[in-house]
Amino acid sequence: METYEAMDACSRAEILCTQPTIAILKLKHLNIDNIESFEWLQSPPASSLHEACQILLWLNALDSQGKMTPLGQNMARLDIDPRLTAMLYKGQELNCLSYTLILAGMLTVSQNVWWSSKDQESKDTATRARAAFSHESGDHITLINVYLKWSIFCVNNKNKKQQNTWCKNNSINAKSLQLAQNFIREKAKQMDHEIELCYSEELNEDIIGRILQCITAGNFMNLAISNGPFRAGYQIISAFSQMSNDPAVARVFRTSSLCLNDQMPKYVFFNELLNLNGTNYITILSSSNFDWLKSVSRSWFTAVNGDNLQAISYESCAFENIGATLLRAIVGKRNCNLNKLEETAQAVIDIDYKQSRLTIWSRKVNLEKAKKIVQEVIQKENNNYS
Repeated sequence: METYEAMDACSRAEILCTQPTIAILKLKHLNIDNIESFEWLQSPPASSLHEACQILLWLNALDSQGKMTPLGQNMARLDIDPRLTAMLYKGQELNCLSYTLILAGMLTVSQNVWWSSKDQESKDTATRARAAFSHESGDHITLINVYLKWSIFCVNNKNKKQQNTWCKNNSINAKSLQLAQNFIREKAKQMDHEIELCYSEELNEDIIGRILQCITAGNFMNLAISNGPFRAGYQIISAFSQMSNDPAVARVFRTSSLCLNDQMPKYVFFNELLNLNGTNYITILSSSNFDWLKSVSRSWFTAVNGDNLQAISYESCAFENIGATLLRAIVGKRNCNLNKLEETAQAVIDIDYKQSRLTIWSRKVNLEKAKKIVQEVIQKENNNYS
């Protein structure tokens, strides 16, 4: 009863729950430039309006005077997330629009592409299916792979029942792919573009590189930097929280293509930040090149102190052939020694018993100190067993 009474009398307007970037673009498109004085039915918080305008400035949708740019006009016309529009027009520039259209369509259904029953066997089957489609660069290229494989099958098999069976056998939601296809066709028509794909070959490294640059053009604000091993997660880089001394840290789902391919890139772009039971997770992520960050909005790069990003990223140092017995002594019962060692060394320490390897992850400025501390501990424990 208390929970019921605590609920709002009616649900909050969507514009109060999200950044009103699209709404601002539409108003600007109607030559309503003074957003703050506009009489909203339910006015978004002033902070949301400010952040939305700043995002549009960084995306080159607005100029320094708050006027719409040609790209901003296109964003208003396409009426989708401005980040997707920025990605699409970068795809047009780099001659890979067909693939960025596919990616945009798949991103609109990304949370519902995969399915599995609750039993463990079904979950294992779904994981194997994801691995079969996965690409080492991350989830974005993986989503494109899924759509391309499905399209190839549909071209050769017109029977809807067979198409649905293919999806079921690959733990894929057929309805989501159909929705993505509808989106792709609609936006291609709006951009006066005819989809051209080479179905006979896998995506080559050149086209993948261009696609990743397009993702950078739209998603550069969703940047995260590795804290070392997967268990340490990623540090979220936000231009709106640079004054915080305790930046947000998020984990990666084990079903991510990066995990499935045992990749832990230093820089990644993600599609969404979720909070599940008090733990942050980033979803739909791909590796990024630091040099690409310099090619996007200069004002954003300055806002996140871009020149310092490499300094806060983690470097690693590995000690090989230590031996399982010595590793267990270093770790201690229930990791009690390991936790103390990490605190002393101000580093994240990863233990691999199968490879008899201990890896230190630390910021570059602290790596040599951490390495020395760990070496002393290894030597001490080794002497105890001598």
